[in-house]
Amino acid sequence: MPTISGDLHNADYGDNVVRDMTAGDYQYTLSASDGGKLAFKVECKNDRDNWETIEEKQKIRNAEVNGHFTVLDQTGGSSDVRFNFNREFLGNGVDYVLEYEED
Repeated sequence: MPTISGDLHNADYGDNVVRDMTAGDYQYTLSASDGGKLAFKVECKNDRDNWETIEEKQKIRNAEVNGHFTVLDQTGGSSDVRFNFNREFLGNGVDYVLEYEED
């Protein structure tokens, strides 16, 4: 199962991770720990080369959430997908782990 993990501490407030993914439906589990509040959103590049939200922003603190998103078929079966991880401004640091797989 593909995994993205990271931490946002001190002056580090955000990570954007881009992956080339096959079009289709995906399910995920996201966990956040270490006390800080994590905001998470998923975007897919559309045929006009703009980022389009495919999973609305969620905010979690010391929790685990499950969800799903659909990767759009823009370039013959695959698309760039951007995972946005941000922590609350001036808030505590946060560690995160995202695991996802195609349905």
